[in-house]
Amino acid sequence: ATDGGVVKNAGFEDGDSGPDGWNQGAAIDGVAYTWETGVSHSGKHSISIKKDSARYFPVAKWSQTVLYDGKSPSIQFSGWVKTASMTKAVLDVQFASDDGSMLGHHWVAYIGAKNAGGSPSTFDWKRVGGVAKIPAGTKSIDVSVQDYGPGQIWFDDASAKFGDASETDPLKEG
Repeated sequence: ATDGGVVKNAGFEDGDSGPDGWNQGAAIDGVAYTWETGVSHSGKHSISIKKDSARYFPVAKWSQTVLYDGKSPSIQFSGWVKTASMTKAVLDVQFASDDGSMLGHHWVAYIGAKNAGGSPSTFDWKRVGGVAKIPAGTKSIDVSVQDYGPGQIWFDDASAKFGDASETDPLKEG
């Protein structure tokens, strides 16, 4: 397991019909969102997105919104990822003002083929993530695992921690 920092239910263990604190993205043809039982980095659960459609938009995601502490210049977002024929997925951090307007976003990890026509990624559990600078005016931060697809990604033991923008994270790529 991991220290989830400001993320609630970081190991996806709590919930009745889905993982407490996590929001499933929009219903999209060819996309299955799953709260997995028996497939996990630790514990009993993880979350998964499987996209069968060959189109990259709309983006499928699991996300959680955390309140900004108002003082830290950066946030580190990471987690344990497993993939099967994943063409493109990211760990994304989005910043919103108090009126809800988006101030920007940052992919802290990219998983999959690096170039058009590249080979999809298939690997067992690996920790990925990175650090994003927080823009002025931020009030809340949305952390998410996003699947542009096609392929399948599992996500477990998430962590989001506020820190110093000078921090570096060797976990950048997946």
